[in-house]
Amino acid sequence: MITTLPNEIIISIVNMNAGLSNGYHPFMEIDIREIVKLRNINTEFRELIDNISNLWDFKNNMKGLPEVYYNRVYGKKTLKWSDYKYNSRLSIDEQFTELCQKNSSKESIDWLFRNNIFLSLKNIKCLIVNNRIDIIKMSLHYEENRKIIFNRFHIGEVLDQKHDILSGKGILHPLIIAGNSGMVEIIDLLLNFKEGGFNKEIPKLLDSSIKYNHEKLLSYLVVRYYNIISDYLQNKLSAIINRVDNCQGLLFYLMNSNKIKVSQKLLVGCISQSYTDLFKFCYEKHYVNDYETIDLIKECIHYNNVEILNYLMNNKKCKISPEKFSFYFLKKRTYNKLFISNIVDNYNNYIKKSSNIIHLSIKYEIHESLIQELVYNDYKYTNNEIKMAIDLNKYSLVEYMCQKITNKK
Repeated sequence: MITTLPNEIIISIVNMNAGLSNGYHPFMEIDIREIVKLRNINTEFRELIDNISNLWDFKNNMKGLPEVYYNRVYGKKTLKWSDYKYNSRLSIDEQFTELCQKNSSKESIDWLFRNNIFLSLKNIKCLIVNNRIDIIKMSLHYEENRKIIFNRFHIGEVLDQKHDILSGKGILHPLIIAGNSGMVEIIDLLLNFKEGGFNKEIPKLLDSSIKYNHEKLLSYLVVRYYNIISDYLQNKLSAIINRVDNCQGLLFYLMNSNKIKVSQKLLVGCISQSYTDLFKFCYEKHYVNDYETIDLIKECIHYNNVEILNYLMNNKKCKISPEKFSFYFLKKRTYNKLFISNIVDNYNNYIKKSSNIIHLSIKYEIHESLIQELVYNDYKYTNNEIKMAIDLNKYSLVEYMCQKITNKK
């Protein structure tokens, strides 16, 4: 039985998969995945394999790796040992990526580290997108891994020139990958492990948090690295409020701590996202001239924002001409029942009587009493609107509309 194999045979099996069966490593024969599988056969295999360290010595012994291939230069980089592949066999780098994708155990990966098989940027990317912070944290105990992760030339070397830093295509920079994926714990680990090592990339994390809608990452950067991103933050408020979900609490924090200033764009963003409380808070802090006030009312109409429109018109007594109000309302392409009901109930004196307000009111089925009030006040309607009301079974409204026409004759 396999549980009774002599240690010498087990070692021979390991060496065969390690490419060491002839006393050196014919590199094309190495299969680290098979050795990881051997650890899981039974306790005897695991104990024996786990006691092995420095199985491969790629620094001092490259015997078996074809010299002409090892010295080949492609592009601007010298081919690394981990890239070497023979026929259809996966390279060490590709094998390691496969292990990262298969949720391999920390112990298996640590065994590889102890035997001089280290991470490449592609391996690290795979670990990040799969949120393997446990292995990333462990990898930092090894100098070879740290050299890869904290290489200050990442941007220039690993970014596909056809794509920008935020495209996510061709990116191998560990911090940027973590930012694009919203992995705050991994970002915190990398930023704190080597203080100042990635400070130049922090503004790029701000861009990632906005582009990919990572509110948690954005909050982390604001709280922990405000001094680095402060010069960028004010200009990005419009993008933040329009792209990052549920950011009202964060914006309240920034306002209360005087880290940002109120702007017209911020107020418009509050309208578009229905951040009513934040809008009121910011409006009280910001001087708004007549032109800006009219613009805010226009945006309320555009976004069907009932609460803020009523706040501006009723609470703050903002002024706008009926001509402009009617123009903004009637040029809209999208309406909803609540907004039209609010206009008819509170601001019908701002709407031209020759407009299609009755048509819209019937179409969106607002309360019949409000439509009857429009009819009573001589707003325009035709047989087409009467037919619409019939189709919607609004017979009392039809009767009222017909009676109004009869009384005019």
